[in-house]
Amino acid sequence: MKFDNNFKQKVAYAIQDGLSMSRRVVRDEDDEYSNYKNFLKPDKVYNSFSGLFKADPSYQVFPLFRGSYKLPLILEEERGILFSVLSKSKYDSLFSRKSEEKIHLIDALTKYNNGYLQKNKQLSLLASSLRTGYSKTIAVIMNDISNPLFAIMVRFIEDYARTFDYNTFVLNTDESPELEQHAILSALEKKVDGIIICPTQRNSKSIELLKNSNCPFVLFGRYFNQFNLDYVISDDVNGAYVAIKHLITKHNCKRILFLNGPNFISSSRDRLKGYTLAHQKFNLSIDPNLIIETSIMSSSIDETSTIIHNLKSPYDGIFCFSDVVAYEVISILYNEFLDPHKGLPIIGYDNVQSNIAIPYPLTSIDYNKPQVARLLVDILINKMKNPMAKVSKQIVPTCLVERK
Repeated sequence: MKFDNNFKQKVAYAIQDGLSMSRRVVRDEDDEYSNYKNFLKPDKVYNSFSGLFKADPSYQVFPLFRGSYKLPLILEEERGILFSVLSKSKYDSLFSRKSEEKIHLIDALTKYNNGYLQKNKQLSLLASSLRTGYSKTIAVIMNDISNPLFAIMVRFIEDYARTFDYNTFVLNTDESPELEQHAILSALEKKVDGIIICPTQRNSKSIELLKNSNCPFVLFGRYFNQFNLDYVISDDVNGAYVAIKHLITKHNCKRILFLNGPNFISSSRDRLKGYTLAHQKFNLSIDPNLIIETSIMSSSIDETSTIIHNLKSPYDGIFCFSDVVAYEVISILYNEFLDPHKGLPIIGYDNVQSNIAIPYPLTSIDYNKPQVARLLVDILINKMKNPMAKVSKQIVPTCLVERK
């Protein structure tokens, strides 16, 4: 790809001016320190590029964040060329690297400029999502919108976001990583100002996509140990602990069946911790055959029924990952085995009956859902206004709501 001399002179001047600004900043901060080369500020180079190309309609300059710095990502619209600036040593280092585990800036630029843009929507949105305007729109990406919990949370998020003049739209993933990535790309394509997402967690590809998009986001209900990200969750450990404690102390249960979600989900792991802690507290042994991972989708009653039918180990109480799973168990027991009003004690999680009238009363773990919604929106708006804001990790208290 060739550039004319006028363009080359502009680039050279922008780099020189940016480096000059970096030198001045470092010297102003510490008059005695002159080794500024180790502490150059790439954001100064970006500012220089942005200022120089601002008057030229042929180019767009976007900030590409790398840690706490922003680098210039430049789009020449006429030829559709996307490029950035790297030192030759850095370019040589990336180009000759052995590991292909991570995608670097040079990979994205190479694929974009080789025409891969038409085949890979994700790369084409890398630049378009780095926007300068505001749409006053928030995307809410949920796992299973037919689950009453998510419908309740969407309503609370929508109501609170509206007080800040933000509109919301909802995208559903069905706990599918592929649908999750598609939902994120759809949100970025609509130029949303931020994203609230309950991640599927089967892999981290969607999180990597969000991190590279420059779009503020906050996690709902789940978190990643390997990433330092904003999230709002309920106290899953305590919730499970309180549920098992109730079954042991109120119903004298000794063998409690735990229908948990998949282990790759953080809330499943935390609820298993609570289940284990309660057994240890009351000196009860745990039968591993009574800890079963099941689908947490609202359409999984056949799978739940198969688990109930095939279970050989006896049990005298049931704790379910969610109210949806609990109601599926109740339906199975009612239709095939016994009257649930006189049967096993069952505890769910999420207390959807706090907002929806359901004929059968279910004891469940509750948390302040309006508070969760407010925290999600507040954190997200703060990230929109201040991208370098400190990461916020919020755990909302849980309690048991007993129904008879």
